[in-house]
Amino acid sequence: MRPRLTLIALSTALTALLMGCQAQSPSSETPNPSNPATLAPPVQAFTPMPNPTQWDQSHTQEVVKVFSYLCIHCYQAEPAWKNLQIDHPQWQFVNVPIAAGGVLDTLAKIHYAAEITGQLDLVSPLLYKAYHEDKAIKVGDLNEWLAYLAQHGADRALLEKAFNSPEVEQRIERNRRYTQALGVNRTPTFVAFGKDFVNFDQDWGTTLAKIASKDPLATPEASMDASPPETTSESQATQETDETSIPTPET
Repeated sequence: MRPRLTLIALSTALTALLMGCQAQSPSSETPNPSNPATLAPPVQAFTPMPNPTQWDQSHTQEVVKVFSYLCIHCYQAEPAWKNLQIDHPQWQFVNVPIAAGGVLDTLAKIHYAAEITGQLDLVSPLLYKAYHEDKAIKVGDLNEWLAYLAQHGADRALLEKAFNSPEVEQRIERNRRYTQALGVNRTPTFVAFGKDFVNFDQDWGTTLAKIASKDPLATPEASMDASPPETTSESQATQETDETSIPTPET
């Protein structure tokens, strides 16, 4: 009976999170400059973390993305996230795929299996592509995901071998400890230098560019010069809200 009770409790919690996300959606009233009541308040760039937490304490300049391959906003944020890594090679970038049960665990383990076997640069974009572009997999099980990856050039045998390895299990456990310490309930969640959550503002390029202002090793001049990169019309057209509640795990 314990697994059933756990799933019921998790489903209830995720339903509450979804309701909370909907409640935070922008007002449908059209902004009117002559009526201040219709204008959105200025966005606070960061929210200080109650308990500063880093993935790796040895890196002062650490920027973390907690995400889900099933999350549309995570997918939309990818170009800006990659540009940020190009613009700031001195930072340590960490990708943490949320492991909250069901298919989310499966995807997180595929992510780490690909990382261990040196296939992450190929596999990570394919996981997004399968779900958001090709619509090839609605949810799917491990075999369905691995078959898709193999069709697009990934080494399935290596992924399968690593999937149930102690190394992947260790990374999943570290992942869960970290996300629990953060109190993550939305994806994507961006963490700037172990001290601040990054709040969505206008588009993902603008949002992530602000992280430079928090760089603990940057000069004041460099922080002031940090400016948001241009975003494509496609990313602006598809951006709906700042975050998505964590998808309900499927078994």
